[in-house]
Amino acid sequence: MKSTVKLVVGVIALCAAVSAFGQTIRIGSVAASRFPTNWTLDGTQMTNTRAKLLNLANFGPGGTVTRNVLITDTASTVGSVTTALLSGFDAFFIGYLPDASANAFTPAEISAMQAYVNSGGTMIVTCDDSSYDAVCAAFGHPATAGSPGINPVVPTPTGSATALFNGPFGVVTSINEAGTQGAFTITTGANVLAVDSTPGTPLPIVLVQNFGTGRVIFLSDVDLIANAASAGATITTQNDQFLGNLFAAVTPFAPPPPPPTLAPVPTLSELALVLLVLLVATFGWRLRRHDR
Repeated sequence: MKSTVKLVVGVIALCAAVSAFGQTIRIGSVAASRFPTNWTLDGTQMTNTRAKLLNLANFGPGGTVTRNVLITDTASTVGSVTTALLSGFDAFFIGYLPDASANAFTPAEISAMQAYVNSGGTMIVTCDDSSYDAVCAAFGHPATAGSPGINPVVPTPTGSATALFNGPFGVVTSINEAGTQGAFTITTGANVLAVDSTPGTPLPIVLVQNFGTGRVIFLSDVDLIANAASAGATITTQNDQFLGNLFAAVTPFAPPPPPPTLAPVPTLSELALVLLVLLVATFGWRLRRHDR
């Protein structure tokens, strides 16, 4: 009987571990030391961004999103972005990275990013202007030179129907750029999710495009989600809500589900189900032996 109890406890612990792993949003981000830059997830201009993502009241058990965020600062050396590296992340973030840097991405690294997305990965890429848009351009969406964008940035009808602007952190009706207020010059193949307030022909600011079984989310200004948005670790502004929705939506966009009327029912992974079947079979076998 004691051995059976131990087995049950062990299976429960293993199932909990499997469940916890599945609840983590794994984000890769280029280390600030490589370029260097202040606008990546370990940069000085994104300390508030990082704090919001790691705040368990926002992302974590009991938080607005019950999945916690794990940020890995990586790719600090030239050539280190590979498909093997990228495969460990649910999403890979590209901040404000200068194209002319001696440590800029190599053609092989760009190809690895494309392969990662085609095989189901998600990338969140910021490209403020034509001197910081190598990754966006590689995916077909170069940025403008300079700062033509005019605030506020508002979602398109397509954008409003996605979890990016109507997600777990709320409905986002407008956000603001800061610093270099860029836009995209080519949108072919992409869905335009948000535009600026340029009279007559608003400029595209937020795009998403599927490639293979993955997708890339394009932002024409990193300050949409950087310290310029607001201070601290809490979600307070519309830009904060956009940030939260953005990193919560690392899977394909879909209209947000209606508010639940019942408490969510826990589900088991395939591994946990297999272990549960083995547990039941073992317990039954022990009972049969005991009856004899």
